[in-house]
Amino acid sequence: MCGLNGVPGLSPDGAAVKMFVTREPISLFSLRKNAKNKEEKEKLNQLLELLRKKLTESCKIGAAVGEGDSFFDSVAQGLNELREKGLIAGSRRFNVKSLQESCKQYAQQINQSKKDSWLDNALKGEGSKLHKYIRNIEFTAKDIENTSSGSKIKIIWGRPEIEGKLICEKYGVKFRIIELRDGEKGGLHVTKGKVGVGNNIVRLVNFRNQFVPLLSNIEKDTKRSLKVSREEAYGNEIGLSSKNITRSYISTLLQDIEDSRCIQNGPSRSPSEENHKTSRKLRCSIADQDIKAPKRVHIEVNVINKEDREFPSIKLTDAFLIS
Repeated sequence: MCGLNGVPGLSPDGAAVKMFVTREPISLFSLRKNAKNKEEKEKLNQLLELLRKKLTESCKIGAAVGEGDSFFDSVAQGLNELREKGLIAGSRRFNVKSLQESCKQYAQQINQSKKDSWLDNALKGEGSKLHKYIRNIEFTAKDIENTSSGSKIKIIWGRPEIEGKLICEKYGVKFRIIELRDGEKGGLHVTKGKVGVGNNIVRLVNFRNQFVPLLSNIEKDTKRSLKVSREEAYGNEIGLSSKNITRSYISTLLQDIEDSRCIQNGPSRSPSEENHKTSRKLRCSIADQDIKAPKRVHIEVNVINKEDREFPSIKLTDAFLIS
């Protein structure tokens, strides 16, 4: 039984009902199986063979949750494999939510310590700003899907050159990414890329904006959908409700406003008894009497319809392309 917004409900005896999500295999397998003609099937077979030539003998093609969370789920599975081998430290297993929280925390550190950081510049290149990024990165595609319709919180699809770099820097790992392209004009292409440095490697493959992991702890390629517990993919914080997302979003937004005013007005001053009333006006607070704030704050949080969501293509930039 499920509650509203996909949040787990309770069984008649009061126990929480375990929920599941689906990890999808790379769509190359289903496209090949359902090819309309011999020519199309042969083309997809060639692409699959090109991919396999790029893989090490131990690597098998895995599966990941769909929508905008496939990058984070794929990375989490790769990190968990490294963790199980004792190659990276961690007191808990990685999942979509924990990686997005790590990105947010690391972005906040960069924001506080550096001006014109690589993250700032990368986001500007994407037409975004760091403070908005910090506000939105903690929300998964599932979180947004579970809200009421109309939210203006945009899903952040994992990008190797931004979220990938954040994760690599935080955990000291390197990504090796294989991108498959089957465009009619350019023919079949397999591009290899890397992000980060070091010997601990997370391997991914990207086909038509869907990431899946390349793993050595599975016996064969995953060609069918897999049901896994939602906790395994997303962690303990499962299915935020619309109310919780709105509260978190507004809380971060108000903190942005307060931080901005503190920067503009300078640091607060410690008043003496004699000038207490005067100096109090100089303190940074949203409630300051000398700050002209609107009497009413109206914040709209609406969910974007699925058909209106952006599906960004993943471009491997020159900064990390390898031939």
